[in-house]
Amino acid sequence: MINDSEQPFAQSSKQPDLKTYAARRTMVATMVAHALVFTFTCMIAYSVVPGSSLFSWHPFLMTLAFVLFMTEGILMFSQQSSFIRGDRKLQVRSHWVFQVMMLTCAILGCMAIFTNKNNNNVAHFTTAHGRLGAITVFLSCGQVLAGIGLLYPNLIKNFVSLGQAKIYHATFGLLNYTLVTLDLNFAMRSDWAVANITGVAWYVCVACIDILALVIMTQITTHYLPRMRRQRQ
Repeated sequence: MINDSEQPFAQSSKQPDLKTYAARRTMVATMVAHALVFTFTCMIAYSVVPGSSLFSWHPFLMTLAFVLFMTEGILMFSQQSSFIRGDRKLQVRSHWVFQVMMLTCAILGCMAIFTNKNNNNVAHFTTAHGRLGAITVFLSCGQVLAGIGLLYPNLIKNFVSLGQAKIYHATFGLLNYTLVTLDLNFAMRSDWAVANITGVAWYVCVACIDILALVIMTQITTHYLPRMRRQRQ
């Protein structure tokens, strides 16, 4: 029998094990995310063959934007599997660079599909994928612009505190990634995707999208947002 004096010790000895288990689980999840980013990007590049047509640039550039650059930019802040550790300033600046690259590819991808539809006399924004895609690109522009205020706090100090700005940025980032995930799922049901990505490959691509969303949303809601709120207090 364990007496009362021994119980606190027994409880505290279990605590590090739980934290270690959670850290290892997070590390595995984020390492899997890196692998899924690479897998999905390669599968789309193989299926579309960028440069084979004007249209081919749209799915390829959008994949670079929202699967490669946006996702890796967020994973940059993972404590367990970030490619940059121990240098917060470098992480922040690298994140912003990744998001600028994301936005550049997204805009070029939009230009490719817009021009392709004009050349073929096809109406714009007639599908859920097209309409939601326009919204996600617009929100992504806002997120990149908001990032400038976080890099240079003097620009926003008269409007909002830095702590509040970080929370807003993370929250809207979570919303933006949710919409990106939904739009990518719509894209996988487009005529091109259904015709060119078939069998097991199609299911692998959909699984990559949804698992990445789960990892990213978990990272933001369980690690980043709570820490930002604690820093405000």
